Amino acid sequence: MFCAQVSRQAGEDIIGTAATHAVYILIEWPPPWPGDEFSRQASVLAPFVDHLHGLGRSIRVLAIYNHQFWQPNRHRILIFQRSTAEFCCFQRREFEVDSEAAIVSTLQAWLEGALTETPNAEHTNWQDLLLCTHGSVDRCCARWGKPLYHAAQNALATRPCDRVRLWQASHFGGHRFAPTAIAFPDGRYYGRLNLDTLLALLTRTGPIKAFQNIYRGWGLLPYPLQAMEQQIVLQNGWSWLDLPVHSQILQEAEHACLGQLCYPLDEGTVACYQAQISWRPENALFLLGDCGNNAPELIEQFRVEQLRCLGAQ
Repeated sequence: MFCAQVSRQAGEDIIGTAATHAVYILIEWPPPWPGDEFSRQASVLAPFVDHLHGLGRSIRVLAIYNHQFWQPNRHRILIFQRSTAEFCCFQRREFEVDSEAAIVSTLQAWLEGALTETPNAEHTNWQDLLLCTHGSVDRCCARWGKPLYHAAQNALATRPCDRVRLWQASHFGGHRFAPTAIAFPDGRYYGRLNLDTLLALLTRTGPIKAFQNIYRGWGLLPYPLQAMEQQIVLQNGWSWLDLPVHSQILQEAEHACLGQLCYPLDEGTVACYQAQISWRPENALFLLGDCGNNAPELIEQFRVEQLRCLGAQ
C-alpha cells in the first residue's frame, strides 16, 4: 500500500509538518530526475549542491521544471531567503544563466556576498507553486503529484491565474501527503491537494475552510506554531497569507508550549495572538514515513488550545 493511503486511512492531521529552511534555491533543471536530482555524467552542479547542503545554513536546493517555460541553454535560479526583519518573510531573487557552469558561479558569488548581477525583476510579485512529481524518491509523488500537475496545467490554460507560475519540483519532504506543494514567496507547505483545492489556493478564493485539510504549515515557524497559525488564518481569511510574522515560544514544557504570533496591520497597528499548543503521546500515531520504509515512525499530532487575540496594539 502507498504511504499516502496509510496516512489518510489513519486520519493523520498534516498540520505542523512544513520544513523550516532559511534559504530555498530553485534551479530550472529538466527531468527525468534520479534520486539525486542534479546528478548526471560529468555534472559540475551535483557536487556543488552537496556542498550547499553541507554548509549548515539550512539551505534547501530543488530542481523545478515547466515545459512551457523551458528553453535550452537557459536556467532560471530563484533564491528565497528568510529576512532578518522583526516581522519576517521570504525575500526573492531571480536570475537567468546560460549554462550549468554559470549556475555554479552565480550561486558561489551569492554565497560570498559578491553577486553583482542584477536580478530579474519581472516576477517580483508573482506566486510560484511547486508540485512534487519526484517519483524516483517516492512513488506517491509520481502516483498523485504528476496527474495533478498536468490537470492543473490544463485548467490554467483555459482560465489562467494572474501572476502565477506552476512548476514540477523535486522532492521536498512529505511523501505521505501526496500530492504535496510549496508556495513561494511565502514558503507555505500543502498536501492532499486536488484540482479544486489547488485552484482555490492559487486564486485565494472560495471558502477558507478548504485551507484546513490541505495545509501543512508555514516554513517560517516552529512546528507547534504552524498549527497555531493555521487557526489564525481560518479565523481571518485568505488575506492573512500576505502578512509577515513575528513568532515566539514564550513557555515550553515536555509536550506543550505557549506560543505567540504577531502580525503588522494597517496604520502601524500590530495584532498579537497567544495559544497553548500540545502534542500529547496519547494522540501520536505510528505510521510509515514513506513507501520505502518498513518501520513505522512516531508521528506527533498538534492540538491548539485557548487561542486568543490580544487585540491590535
